[in-house]
Amino acid sequence: MEPERTDTAELPVPGSGFSHPAQRCQRIPYGRGAPARLQHKKSKGFQVTKYFVVIAHARSGSTLLCRKLEQFAQAAVYLEIFHPRLEVIKRHLGEHAETICDRTPGTTDVEKRAFLATHPGEFIETLAAESPTPTLVFKIFPGHLKPPHLRQVIMNSAGVIMLHRNLLHSHISNKIAKEKKKWGGKIQAANL
Repeated sequence: MEPERTDTAELPVPGSGFSHPAQRCQRIPYGRGAPARLQHKKSKGFQVTKYFVVIAHARSGSTLLCRKLEQFAQAAVYLEIFHPRLEVIKRHLGEHAETICDRTPGTTDVEKRAFLATHPGEFIETLAAESPTPTLVFKIFPGHLKPPHLRQVIMNSAGVIMLHRNLLHSHISNKIAKEKKKWGGKIQAANL
């Protein structure tokens, strides 16, 4: 059963007189009467916590952008929280991985990953309840979510950042990363 729609709101983009279509928020009730599949420490509602989505391809600089946002915007960055493999999701969730996985229905990693991919709003809300800051940042690559679920995440986000990079450069960068066996990493102070 799909949650009932309550209303929509259009939020202005800061610093402009225009509104962005991605900021039309579909408010989905997560309180009384809504299906509660994940057990949350505290109920925040899907619209309370701000989150920003970085949509990009692999090797596009998305990790660097996310780390800069973490450093300067004081946002909690979780990187690829909808990756196809649960072990990668757990690695990106860090200290919150076990808590969130324990609250996720399913007995196997495949069942848990399937639930996270088909219930992104509940997953983000649970992550927000565990997060040390009210602002979350994560990234989504092609194939991480099916279109209806991706649409839900984008429509309920505070903002979307789309990164584009020349595919040849991405391919070369991927070859170098495989050769050196190094993908992403923490920003060092000297690199700023």
